[in-house]
Amino acid sequence: MPIVPTLDTQQTVSNFELEEAKTWVFNNSAKFEQSELDFERQLNTSIDPVEYARDPRNSDRDNPGSYTNQIKDFIDDSLQEYTPPNKTAEDLWSAYTNKYKEESLTKAIVAESAINMNGRKTILTNTINDYSKVIEENPNAYEIKQNQTMFALEGTNQYISTNTKFELQEKATKDYRIAYMKGTAKQSPMKLMDEILSGAHNSVPKEQEQKLYMTAFNNYVVQSRKNIKELDDFVSNELAKIHMGEESSIETLTMEDYYTDDLVMQMAALTSWFNKNMTDKSRRTAMNESQRTESVMFEGTAYLYPTIRWDANGNEIQGIDDYFFYALKQGDALAIKDEQQGTRISKKMSRMLSYGD
Repeated sequence: MPIVPTLDTQQTVSNFELEEAKTWVFNNSAKFEQSELDFERQLNTSIDPVEYARDPRNSDRDNPGSYTNQIKDFIDDSLQEYTPPNKTAEDLWSAYTNKYKEESLTKAIVAESAINMNGRKTILTNTINDYSKVIEENPNAYEIKQNQTMFALEGTNQYISTNTKFELQEKATKDYRIAYMKGTAKQSPMKLMDEILSGAHNSVPKEQEQKLYMTAFNNYVVQSRKNIKELDDFVSNELAKIHMGEESSIETLTMEDYYTDDLVMQMAALTSWFNKNMTDKSRRTAMNESQRTESVMFEGTAYLYPTIRWDANGNEIQGIDDYFFYALKQGDALAIKDEQQGTRISKKMSRMLSYGD
């Protein structure tokens, strides 16, 4: 007669009883496994990894609501529904279910760990995305948010993998820098252009850096136009006061007070020749130049003007006898405080134009 292994001993049974037991275990094991898999799928669908990771109760091994304990309880409850027809089936069923339960709980622990890890990763990713928005709105927050994030990620080894930590660190580093550049391009565009020219953002892909550089310049032009209009309105109002015999603050102002390099640079950004040279990189002479400037004193006012001129099609205009009077005629000679200031502004423009060469 066949010998059937049991949990602790070996048992001699009839062929009929053995076949009946094996058939019963085979049929019911399929039914049992399918019900457990259905429950597992339903459980996975119902769990939000973010909410699961946020709930501190799920860190408690004794919490009946944890993923692993729900699997365990379902298996235990389901097994109550099965009654083996004989002692042999009971022994075979017990051996099978013990092994199945052990393997299922091992898989459940791994799955629960993955749920926690995915939830934590999503939480951290969302925080990085939120911090990126904060930095874009307030670029001054860049360093503190960078430090806070790196400090937080250093303590995550217990619930996310090392690779995930490095992935998030890389994401934060890249996203925060881009957010800082976008925010600075809006609020302090000249500052960003100076930083790019100094190589402070070389880690950013070149195409993206170039796009942000031109975004900053276009914003600088818009801000310059607004600032100069406000200054023009202020001066007009103050002159009207003087005309009406009222006191005005500009009566005591000198050119030194208001004709700063910053103001003249803003005025330069609005000239058609410098503005177009910045935005049209096809303008190049045979010597690979887009712009040369000179300064001159004329009727008590110093001016800065270009000595390379381009037509609407991007071709260099030839045959200009006097570039200064040409600029006066065009209405785009740039008034400056003195020729020393003209030299500084010319160097600044050349540096700005050099980007991308």
